[in-house]
Amino acid sequence: MARIVILKIYSTVELAELAHQFLKQNGIQTTVQVDDIGGMIPTANVSLGVKLLIDENDLEKAQELLQIT
Repeated sequence: MARIVILKIYSTVELAELAHQFLKQNGIQTTVQVDDIGGMIPTANVSLGVKLLIDENDLEKAQELLQIT
């Protein structure tokens, strides 16, 4: 079973969603994780960040696509 890791932490949901959609179009599944307490505190994602999660096996390819070093 593969491990889920953080690919990147974004400052906004919109930026994380853009990366998510780009990777999806390139055949890589990711999950956007926002910790805003179920939408009750939408500004919480600013301080906690928006995590883009990925299967560890796809990490290297995703980093190349997003040019993350």
